[in-house]
Amino acid sequence: SPEGWPSHVVNLDAGGAVQEVGLMRQMLNNMQLQRELQHERAREANHRLADMARSEREALLLHEESMREAEEARILLERRERDVERMLGTASMHLQQLEHTIYRAHDRATTNEAERAAARSSAVPPLAALESAERALRWATEDLEA
Repeated sequence: SPEGWPSHVVNLDAGGAVQEVGLMRQMLNNMQLQRELQHERAREANHRLADMARSEREALLLHEESMREAEEARILLERRERDVERMLGTASMHLQQLEHTIYRAHDRATTNEAERAAARSSAVPPLAALESAERALRWATEDLEA
């Protein structure tokens, strides 16, 4: 028996040795196929993970963009509210000035104190001034609701 050979190989005849080598080659081929299959599966899994990561990044970017847009909308709304508050303040001031002007006109038109007191309690602003004030208040209210 050749020196250094495993005993099970030495005990085989020539046909058995060829068969054993063939089996070993087949096992080796199977192992290589298994390894290639595992590599292919790993590549596919990596591609899926990369796609998922890309989708998550895109979703995150969309979320960040919508958050920026929401913040911009909030800022615009606050500005709009301040504008409406200014409009309401201006409308209120104009109404007070109008009321004061009407009282003064009635005071000038009446001669004695009793007439003035009665005129003050019954003074009605002109219809046009009231309609204008109502319109301003309605617009301001609509702006606030919008």
